[in-house]
This record gives sequence, C-alpha cells and structure tokens, in this order.
Amino acid sequence: RSASKLGHQINDQTSISGTKVQHMSSTIRAYLLIETQAGESNAVLESLSLLPQTVQVDRVTGPYDLICIVEAVSLDEVGEIVREKIHTTPGISRTMSCIRFK
Repeated sequence: RSASKLGHQINDQTSISGTKVQHMSSTIRAYLLIETQAGESNAVLESLSLLPQTVQVDRVTGPYDLICIVEAVSLDEVGEIVREKIHTTPGISRTMSCIRFK
C-alpha cells in the first residue's frame, strides 16, 4: 500500500483508458462538469489539478470543457470544495456536479 497525496490509505486502483485512478476508502466521489471562459481551459485545468481533493482532470468535447473528479469524506465537504475552491477559480463560467452512486 502507498499513501495518496491526502495521506489516506489507497485501497485499490482502476484503469480507465489507461489512466490509473486512485480510490480512497470511505469517500464520496464527485464528477464536476466544467465550462470555462474562452481561452481559459488550460489555466483552469492547472489550478484544479493542484487541489489536494482532485483525483483527475480531463479536457472533454461537448458542452463542457473539463471534467474534474474530486473525492471527499462527506457530501458537505464536496459542497465546500465546489463553493470555496471550484466556483472561485478564475476562468470558470459554469459547473454541474454529479455524485457517484455505489
């Protein structure tokens, strides 16, 4: 076992399109669909990738520009991350949060 960047124990890894994704035990996972202002997607991607709760950030096609996967210990923490970290990131115009079911 190795520790994640949050200091939690990793309990498994899953390969999605060749990318290893780490899962922390007892966490809530949220998929954040993000629309950025024109020309801002690279800066937003960089900012989001630096957040300790970010598992993965990808550029995507369609109505949204990025998908950011975050993990937290509770729905309240996910809400706090979205309100205080994601919505305050310069260059983000709109978001949609999707919480994973188990």
